[in-house]
Amino acid sequence: MDAWVRREDVLLPLERQAVSIGAFCASLNLIAVFGLEASVDIYAFKPERNRVALAHSLYRVQSQDKRCAPMAFSEEGARLFFGTEDAVEAWDCDGERLVGFVVECRTEPLEPVGVASHGALVAVSMYYAHRRGCVQIFQSDDSSMTSWTIAKIITEGLVWPLGVRFSRGGLALAVADSDGLKLIQCADWVVGRHWPACCLIDVEEFDHGWLGSKTNFAVELFQDGRAGRADVVATSCPEVRMSLAYVPGLGLAALEDRGRTICFWASPDVVAMDGMGARRTQWMVAVFRSICHCHKYSVPCTATLGV
Repeated sequence: MDAWVRREDVLLPLERQAVSIGAFCASLNLIAVFGLEASVDIYAFKPERNRVALAHSLYRVQSQDKRCAPMAFSEEGARLFFGTEDAVEAWDCDGERLVGFVVECRTEPLEPVGVASHGALVAVSMYYAHRRGCVQIFQSDDSSMTSWTIAKIITEGLVWPLGVRFSRGGLALAVADSDGLKLIQCADWVVGRHWPACCLIDVEEFDHGWLGSKTNFAVELFQDGRAGRADVVATSCPEVRMSLAYVPGLGLAALEDRGRTICFWASPDVVAMDGMGARRTQWMVAVFRSICHCHKYSVPCTATLGV
């Protein structure tokens, strides 16, 4: 399998030191990172200038003991869903304020360990104390996305689910489980595909498949029914759980220089695109992002769900 390449042409210095990549919003080009001072820093990424600017800071006082936390943007970038020790919070990015809770686990021994969002749905993977985990699906009660109702609890076919991610079209939910990568079909919430693998902790979709990070800091590539390792160095802090964020047209985002710079690792396909010339590459990236934007109107993730 062809090696992934660290891009020398796109290096994004951060205004404040970060310890992990959190999430990427394709519609607004936002990158969220977990900062040193118990904050989530949201940077606006300007691909035409190869730079980022600090746009918002969401301070997490009660999470100072955590070096990383699950998070996900809503499709339009207005909300950032953030997992704490016993809840998943919804933050208004523009107002930099807490607007609601997707779920609170104060009465049950549950801990959110993965968060994903698509349309009106939010998926949360959780651990039960001394029991198998589950994935819970929540649906927004209104267009303001300030309250949610549980729509489905998925346990069948799962062992210890961690990272979760909706596919770009919203037809499937990928789950990084302890025994491999699993694709759950959103039509019936049943595991439709399973790639065996050990110790996956996060998952992310890329141009032609899925990426999964592991506890040994390797990144596995799952594509066309086969699995193989991608030669990617995606973390500069070995003690931190490695979250994945893929930026279409650029590659897999990673921290380097002790969390002061974001770099990108390009897949062989992205490297080939670069060889076609800058204008053609920018055009293809623009078309791809417009398709991602149109997918937010897809039916599977906005229809009313039954429990």
